[in-house]
Formats: sequence, C-alpha cells, structure tokens
Amino acid sequence: MPKRLIATLAVLAAVSAAALAAGSGPAARADPTVGPSGSTGAQTCGPICYVTPSGSPDATCSSPTTDPCALATAVADAVSGATIELNAGDYRNISSTISDSGRVLHFVGSGGRASLFGTVGGGALVSLDTPGSSLEDLYVENDDPSGIALSLGLGSGAVTADRVLATAQGQACQFGGGVTLTDSVCSSSGSAPSAPVLETTGSNTLVNDDIWGAGEGSGIKGDGGADTVVNTIISANNGKIGGGADLLASATMTFNVSYSNYLLEEGPSGSTFNNSNNETNTPAQLQSDFQEQPGSPTIGEGANDSRGGSVDLAGNTRQTPTSYYFSYGPTPAVGTQTPTGTLTTTDIGADQLQAQAQAQIVGPSAIGEDSATLVGQVFPDNAGIAHTVMAPVSGLIPGKTYYFELVANGFTSPQQGSFTPGSSNGSSTGGGGSYVYNPGGSGATGGGTYNGGPTARTASISATSAHVSNHAVAIQVSCPGQAICAGNLQLLVSVFFKAKVHGKLRKEQKSVIVANGLYAVPAASTAKATLRLTPNGTKLLASHHGRLAGKLEITPGDGSGTFEQNLALTASVTHQAKPKKHAAKPKKHPAKPKKH
Repeated sequence: MPKRLIATLAVLAAVSAAALAAGSGPAARADPTVGPSGSTGAQTCGPICYVTPSGSPDATCSSPTTDPCALATAVADAVSGATIELNAGDYRNISSTISDSGRVLHFVGSGGRASLFGTVGGGALVSLDTPGSSLEDLYVENDDPSGIALSLGLGSGAVTADRVLATAQGQACQFGGGVTLTDSVCSSSGSAPSAPVLETTGSNTLVNDDIWGAGEGSGIKGDGGADTVVNTIISANNGKIGGGADLLASATMTFNVSYSNYLLEEGPSGSTFNNSNNETNTPAQLQSDFQEQPGSPTIGEGANDSRGGSVDLAGNTRQTPTSYYFSYGPTPAVGTQTPTGTLTTTDIGADQLQAQAQAQIVGPSAIGEDSATLVGQVFPDNAGIAHTVMAPVSGLIPGKTYYFELVANGFTSPQQGSFTPGSSNGSSTGGGGSYVYNPGGSGATGGGTYNGGPTARTASISATSAHVSNHAVAIQVSCPGQAICAGNLQLLVSVFFKAKVHGKLRKEQKSVIVANGLYAVPAASTAKATLRLTPNGTKLLASHHGRLAGKLEITPGDGSGTFEQNLALTASVTHQAKPKKHAAKPKKHPAKPKKH
C-alpha cells in the first residue's frame, strides 16, 4: 500500500477517535425498567434517591428538583439502606419486576401516593425479599392476567408495607413469612375465579387491611404457618354472599383473627381458626376507592392496634375522636353546658370513615328534687352504631321546667327534651318526677313518670309481623318499669347460598341484616321505632316475593345483652302490566285506475 494512503487513513482514524471522545458521555439506559433478575448498576445512589415520573435515566438522583432520576436508575444504583423517594404521580409501562436484589431498600411516596403501573407476566411487579426492606404510600397495579402486584418476604422475611394499595387481575399479593402489612389493600379486579387475593406461607401479620376479591377464589389462602389478622376486612367476592372462602387454611395453617370482618372460613382437619370479637354476620360495604359506606358494619367496631400506626390508608387519623356535651336551661334556648365528654372509635379495615358526628337525646333519668341525669346517644361517624352518653346535673329549681339538647362535634341534636324536677311532680320514692320528650316526629313521643333508677332497660316488642312501606318498617316498642329504654334494633334473616371450595360446590348458610334502626322509649311507655331496609334487605324482599321471616335483635345501649324474637316482614310487590301489542292494520292502497 502506498505510504501516502497509509498516512491518510491514520489521520482519518485519529480524527474519528477524537470526535467520538468529544461526544462521549454516560451510557443511556435503553430500558427504563429493572430486569427480572434484579441486576443493579453502580450502587452509588443514597442515602436518598429522588425519583420523578419524568426523571432522567442518566441523572444521579441527588436532588428532587435539579437532578431527579428515573425509577429504574434509582433501583439499579441505590446502595443498601437507601430510601427511594418517589414523587407523587404515575410511573407507567413498567415491564420487569422491581426488586431489592439483596439490598435493604425503602420505597416511599412523597407529596402524595406514587402509582406504579406495569405488565409483568408470571411474576410480581414489586418484589421485596431482603429483611428490613419496606414500602410506604404506594399504589401498585399489575395489568398482566398471569402476574401479581406485590410479593413480600419470599426470602428471609421481615419486610413491611404501610398504606399500600396493590391490585391485579388475579392474585394481588403473596407473602412468604415475617411480613407486616398495615393500613393497606390487596385487591383482585379481574376474572380469575380460582386465584386467592392473598396467598401466605410462614407467619405474617396483617393490621388494619382490606383483602378484597372479585370471583370464586379465596380471600386469604394460608399454605402453612400462623397468620395474625387484626382489624381487617376479608372478602373473596366484593363483599357479597357466595364465592370462595374468605379464609382458606391448609392442614398445617393457623389463623389468629380478631376484630375483623368476614363471612366464611374453610379448612381441612388440622387447620386452626382462633377467633375473637369478629364481625361475621354481614359483609363490609365499601366504595370503589375502598372507603367505607356509612352503613357498613365495620364502622366503629374495630380495635386500635399500635402496630397499625396513627393514620389510615388515606393518611387520615386512625381513630375518630368525638367530643360531646349536654346543654340545658329553663328556656328552649338552653344555655348551661355540662362538662365535655369524649368518645374514641376505630373502624375495621384500611379506611377510617371521616363523617360528621350525629346526636339525639333519649331523656332524663333519676330525676330528683333538684337534680337529674341527662341521657342521649352519639353516632361518631353518622353510622348506625349508637353510644349512650349521660351527664348528671344538679342545683335545679324544684317545680321548674328545664329543656336540654345534646351536642357532638358541633352537631346539635334535632330534638329537645324537657323535664321538671321536684317530688311534687311525681312519686316521692327515690325523688322521681315527670318529664316530656319531644323527638321531632321520630322515636318516642309523650311522657312518663320516673322514680329514679338505672337507664337503658331492655324494651319489648309484641308484634310478630310488620309491613314495609317506603323502605322502612314501623313497629311499637314497649318499655317496662321505671327506666328509659334505648338501644339498637336489627332484623336478620338466614340465607342459603352455594360456595365453591376446593373445586366443589357446597351449601352454606349465613345471617344477613335486612333492616336496622334505633329505639328510645320513656319508662312505662310505648312508642314507635323505625327500621330502615338495608340494600341486602331490599334485594331479598324483591327476590322472595315480598315476604321475609327472621330474628329481631334488641340490643340495649348499655351493652347489657342482646335479646331475640321472631319477626316477619311483608311488602307490596307490584308488577306493571305489559302493554298489549295490537296487530298492525293492513294499509289500504289506492285502487289503480282501470285501463281502457
């Protein structure tokens, strides 16, 4: 080769090398996800890796404003112990598993819940197995029919998740042991009837959670170990009667369940269910965002557990505090306030209902010469659970009429009560007196005579049948003796349904609340109480041709015990006549002119 040509080629090569060097930089990641094997990068990010949905794959993740990186970059480069802070927003098109890969990583939503959307078939969208790893304030959705959303603790366990909403078309979650899930949701939303919502092995702890299914699969399927479940809603079939078992145990599985809501548990010989204070008669009523509907039986029926933290799934306070007081005086304008009392209630499940408290008065008790005890009911979440409250008052003027009302969290009872102290107005035994109760058209009416004594005596109902009108049932309640009767009423009916367990259909029976309400009746009086139909009651009446028979439970407000009696409901069922079809008359065609 001529020397001139060789020299020319050498110069061109040098120029090309220089140009490449001048334009070189960090190699961009073509795939903005993390591989299923959990391969990592330089591991230089930490102690906090800042991530945004629009973050650059080439950034160092060192600043939330000037240098945020892509999620895949942070996962690949984070050092063990790092917090990956995801700015609120949508992280989409994730196609491979996000894994901690043997490092302790903490994934935290910042400024609101961060949402991860992906399609990972045959595996989990997020998988954390390293002891100490955690998730907080995230939404995780796997849209592949064969994939799950969240896998925790399949290695050595000791992984935690708080305020996480994980959803998949089939199985949503999988726990290997040592997992603690709090204030969170595992939800199946597709059409995979055989998959459990949550499958567990080893021993795991669930506190303040919703395990919510869609189909014939189980709610929680335990394949060994001992799961502790506290203050949790478990439903295999969207809160409906039927479907698979809410709790399904293998032969070596133990469920320790307390203050939780579910209907059906199933397991072969050798499985163990330890139950305490559970709500197992009526399924929870949740909205599409997993917030409780006001009529849900889970409201106010839970227990506060320190492992669940102080806030719920939405970041609201975990418990509902309700302050109340009575206001009383010699005119309907009232005026004098009793000392403030406080109620604190906890809901079952991931959501703590945030609703205005309601209140109603019941009546006075133990009326004396110059004293009385005021009685009312507080509903902390505007739900159907009444808490009877009392306040003694003294220094009253004998023979003078006093008015009173109850205030709870700023809500004033729509009724006013009135009473007159002084032995001249009633029996002298116990310093009794007469009073007037004005409930404004609902509950008890009229008056009664008090001789002192306790409140919240058990009422009685003589009727064995009642008619439904405008989705309500009116019944007469009698209060014996010399004390106020106040509390709750609910009518339950037994319903049979078919459930598929281990691939076989079996007949199950559960009690369903079809109507509920309150009663508040003066001593030695009879008054009307109104029960409202529940959505289940409306459906069952329609499907049973307007006739239902069940047990009416009468529960005094002081919690002294529940009494039952038979009660049948009837409702008018009307059928609109279908309009008759008339045969169309043949059209008359004008006669064609004759041809001449």
